[in-house]
Amino acid sequence: MILSVLVLISTYPILILSNSVVQDIYWRDYVPGTIPYDAFLVEKNRYVGQALHQGNNPGTLYPSTNVIAIDWNGRVCYRENIKILCTGDVSRLYWESVDFTKSHTTQMKNAVRGGWQPGLELFIGYALESGETKVGKVVSMDVASTLGLYIWDANGKPKKI
Repeated sequence: MILSVLVLISTYPILILSNSVVQDIYWRDYVPGTIPYDAFLVEKNRYVGQALHQGNNPGTLYPSTNVIAIDWNGRVCYRENIKILCTGDVSRLYWESVDFTKSHTTQMKNAVRGGWQPGLELFIGYALESGETKVGKVVSMDVASTLGLYIWDANGKPKKI
């Protein structure tokens, strides 16, 4: 229930963090129509997914349509080769606002890695955009020219927050 409150009041991108240095997370193959018992729920009908596209990219998994949407210069959807984020202890994960204008040292301390692209580590974040919670990739704050949360707008166009 706390997650939906964060979504409603958030004006910043939200980053998923672990309260432990050893992160108890793993990716399971997504089987259409089946949500694993240990899947990490973002909000009703929204999960953190991962799609293979020039690396492993985190995005929004919509189980009602068996689709994952990722940002790749705009919204791109996949129905195959999807992973779903799972955890052995959901209480070890939490969402926190991130301000990309501030020092990243403490903000990224226990950020949950969501995948990679050539030359980049990707982390998991979300934001409320056009009335919808969208999970996207957070580019490492060490890469100043590209740092930010990447999602898409209501028309599917790329949006960096």
